[in-house]
Amino acid sequence: MSRRCKAIPQNAFIYTGTHDNQTTRGWWESLPENSPSRLNLAVFCKRFLPQCGLPNADNVHQILIEIARISACERYIVPMQDVLGLDDDARMNIPGTALGNWQWRLLHRAESKILIDEVSSP
Repeated sequence: MSRRCKAIPQNAFIYTGTHDNQTTRGWWESLPENSPSRLNLAVFCKRFLPQCGLPNADNVHQILIEIARISACERYIVPMQDVLGLDDDARMNIPGTALGNWQWRLLHRAESKILIDEVSSP
């Protein structure tokens, strides 16, 4: 997509998530079907990202990454869990809990080169 979303300043960072929130897929799956967030994202996709289709659990991570990519921001940050489209089983941290945090690890796989190429492409 050649046009850029100018609503976010160029000298800002945009990110799909941090270590303290749900993965993008986990967030989507936790929303009620009639959630305003689901409706707003669907309307946005229909208008600005028709090539992505309507958001669902399988593509919502790709949609939010694309929104970050087309923003006016020079830089965007995407947790690896979102790049891979993982659910909350891959969540890093739940604030206020003492156990079970920081357990998720990216395992070395044969697909690593493909993933690196995919993430590195414009």
